[in-house]
Amino acid sequence: MAQLVLNGYDSYLTEIESTSSTPLLRPTTPIPHLPPGVSGLLSSISIANIKTLPRLHWPLPAARAGWHVLLGPNASGKTAVLRAIAAVLLPGNELGALRQDWRRWVTLGGTNASATITVGTTDAALGWQIDGETLTKTGHTYDGFSAAYGPFRRFTGGDSEYQREFSAHARLLRHLSLFSERVALSAALDWLKDLEFRLAKGMPEGALAGLVKRFINETGLLPGGARLERVDPNGVWFRDANGAEVPADDLSDGYRAVLSLALDLLRHLAVGRTPEDLFTEHDQQLTVAVEGVVIIDEIDAHLHPTWQQSVGPWFVKRFPRVQFIVATHSAIVCQSADSVLLLPTPGTHDEPRMLTETELLRLRYGDLIDAYGTGVFGEGVTRSPESRVKLARLAALNTLELERPLSDDERAEQLALREILPSTAFVDEIAGDAS
Repeated sequence: MAQLVLNGYDSYLTEIESTSSTPLLRPTTPIPHLPPGVSGLLSSISIANIKTLPRLHWPLPAARAGWHVLLGPNASGKTAVLRAIAAVLLPGNELGALRQDWRRWVTLGGTNASATITVGTTDAALGWQIDGETLTKTGHTYDGFSAAYGPFRRFTGGDSEYQREFSAHARLLRHLSLFSERVALSAALDWLKDLEFRLAKGMPEGALAGLVKRFINETGLLPGGARLERVDPNGVWFRDANGAEVPADDLSDGYRAVLSLALDLLRHLAVGRTPEDLFTEHDQQLTVAVEGVVIIDEIDAHLHPTWQQSVGPWFVKRFPRVQFIVATHSAIVCQSADSVLLLPTPGTHDEPRMLTETELLRLRYGDLIDAYGTGVFGEGVTRSPESRVKLARLAALNTLELERPLSDDERAEQLALREILPSTAFVDEIAGDAS
């Protein structure tokens, strides 16, 4: 059976006894003890022998907040990396509640794996090690705020019985959807209804209801003028771009993916905080004042390209003290990136690498052709095979025109191809094989 253990503190008791005249009563079972907890933003992530990745090192610029992106083909290990980071941030007792078979985390054929994170400017280290069936937490514990979200972000469709099994593990619940597809973020809607109830009863906690509504409606989160309309005991209602009132459960997948993420994150950040602690306001614009680390898998899921472009800037602007670590396949999402780590194509045995400064600048400031031209999204993905055949034919016609007048049929074909291939209308040669 897979196990999780914490570093013992027998040496700690020996040290205390040496300076005390009163002998300590030693427990028959060692009490777990770890070095002091740390908080802050992450400065580096190092992983060894996880799934398909023999090694990985991700230096995060100046341990600062922002938008840090993990890229890679399907099956390159993006989700495994995010889970490994979340496992470092979780305390041992919460992580143990996952009941994972740690052997399945280790690279095929191996028995050992590890992950280490450094935090803040002091580079305090914390992590875990897997040896066979056992995962051991190492270094400091993380006392800061963290949360993690898997790709299935929705209000309904989860397994409520499964989620209830973790009701005593509040920190794990903030990360649970990253580890299981059986989790829905329905508690975010219940939270809104509870705030509205407390507001109606004149309870102090109800003051947060109006601020959350403003945060959703006045910060540009929802496209097309959609807005949170009202909350009542029967549900949470939105006004869509066509003016229709729609229950949250009936919104499109894109709206539910973003709203469930934003509301669930606010719900967890609000625990133990007053509205004044949660939000700051400048020029009548609300931002979240809390520091933390938030992990999001497939942030682009269900989002139209225009929303893929705005989602990063919105989260960074509205959560300015949060370090977002996101996985994506979208070049548009990378336009907001402060750092990008690229995982290799499975089977190539290449190393994970940081994008070069030029590559990162092309993703941030170039157009999509510039971004795809870096090669980090694969080769030959900007055109379909049929398009390359048409491009080769257009190049041949353009070259032929330099040698002799085109026939009427050739001229008509050339003009038709130029109309559908305007960016290469006057090409006379192409790189590579267009067949």
